[in-house]
Amino acid sequence: MFRMMIVDDEEKIVNSLYGYLSECFDLEIYRALSGEEADALIHRMRFDIILSDISMPGLSGLDLLDRAKRLWPACFFILLTAYNQFDFAYRALKYERVDYILKIESYDLIRDTVAEKIRVLEEERRLVRLPEAAEDPQALYTELTRYFLKRIIVRGTPLPDDRDLEELHLPLRLHAPALLVIGTANASLRERDQLMRSAQEYLTRSLSPWGLAVLFYPSAGRCVWAVQQKEDNAKYTPQEAALFVRETFGALFQMQEEKRHASLALVCCGAFAPWNALHALYQRALVALEGVREEGGMVMLPTEEAAKARPPRFPTLDEVNMLWELLRRGQKEAFLKALSEGLAAMRTAEAPPASARAALSLLFSEALNLYGMPETEESRLIRASDSYATGEEWAKASLSAAERLFEQRKNARQDTDTWLIRRIEEYLEAHFAEDVTLSTLAETAHYNPSYLSRFYKQHTGKNLMGRLNEVRIDHAKRLLADTGMKSGEIAEQCGFCSTKYFNQAFKKATGQTPGEFREGTGMRERRSLKSEE
Repeated sequence: MFRMMIVDDEEKIVNSLYGYLSECFDLEIYRALSGEEADALIHRMRFDIILSDISMPGLSGLDLLDRAKRLWPACFFILLTAYNQFDFAYRALKYERVDYILKIESYDLIRDTVAEKIRVLEEERRLVRLPEAAEDPQALYTELTRYFLKRIIVRGTPLPDDRDLEELHLPLRLHAPALLVIGTANASLRERDQLMRSAQEYLTRSLSPWGLAVLFYPSAGRCVWAVQQKEDNAKYTPQEAALFVRETFGALFQMQEEKRHASLALVCCGAFAPWNALHALYQRALVALEGVREEGGMVMLPTEEAAKARPPRFPTLDEVNMLWELLRRGQKEAFLKALSEGLAAMRTAEAPPASARAALSLLFSEALNLYGMPETEESRLIRASDSYATGEEWAKASLSAAERLFEQRKNARQDTDTWLIRRIEEYLEAHFAEDVTLSTLAETAHYNPSYLSRFYKQHTGKNLMGRLNEVRIDHAKRLLADTGMKSGEIAEQCGFCSTKYFNQAFKKATGQTPGEFREGTGMRERRSLKSEE
């Protein structure tokens, strides 16, 4: 799905175009009421098409064009102007993929222009070459580079000296942060290796123009990527560089899905982190990867809480987070293994530590709430300090409680897919009146937008944004039947950007205008009252 933004300081124009283009195209569309608001959005995500007014107070459309092209040079930019102001066009001549449309032209011209841009984007995506296999560029991806990536990220062994790496002419710069991504594919080992190697060529070609070096270590069908800014690159901030990495990997996932129909799974960290934190992030990323390995997808892994050296006591905050992720995703074997290893040190303790008891009590309680299950006798007992005489007895009871929890979860058929669908439905019901987009939903669930949209449609048979409109229409029906509110008020309260768009969407969904629906509801109520008399 391509991403578009409409920018104008006149809210009525923005909402009108949003409603019209939403009816015409299956796009993820954003709205911005100023150049500054649009500028903030282009620093958060990539846009394929931007439709913007030229004359706006503050940051003008031409200023926005300069900023957007610096970050996303391949973006199509359509400038709207109220007058024949083509004397300003010289500022846009240095850019490709820029069009002008007069506001006095019909919406049909805007529609046709957008349709042409979508056609070009689809053709470009179709022509992107993902080779069947690619040999490693010898100058960059040597066996020593792989060895150090494996040593630092996968195994977590102490870092070598930067000077040693310089003498070996390796591209790792340990004094500078790196952004970690791991991935795999639901295919045979040979096919996975080929897929990951071909992806590496695309990533190198795509990220190099932004001054980013891509190092990778392929291992047993998985691939570990470490992306660093080149030493002489000061053009982009770390936040911008992280944005480029996320969007490039997101495009790789979408193209791979479309071209090969392969189930590619990726976990991308949200920011650059020091090399001594990458091993802990790698361990947490492995947990997240298990959750999307089967069906594929791209998960964003927050890095605000970079892992620190493990203190001797169990569990640390990072271990609690890891255990919670395993519980949440239903990874029974991995959870029991991690819990058993963590509890091993307590088997010689005289009594279970209060911190461990509190942490596991919270984990089990939250899991029971999440799965909608009653508390078990085992989970109640592990909270009581005097229930078990020794730490070993408490550790055994904790493992038993965990086994019972997963058994209940299985019996209740509350798997990861059901959990995610339920969370999406709950979010739509709670936020339907807001400006909900596919990306806001994806950020809430830490999934890639295109994957989340595909996942929801596979499991429900419905388009995700179409489902949002259903929720809005259902609430609008209740307001039309139970209140005397005007259509404009109902449109605003139900999250529609304009009364016109609300009327169009309502009639498309029900076959009636809001007024006809209200009149029909009133007639049914009057007939019901007469029959009661």
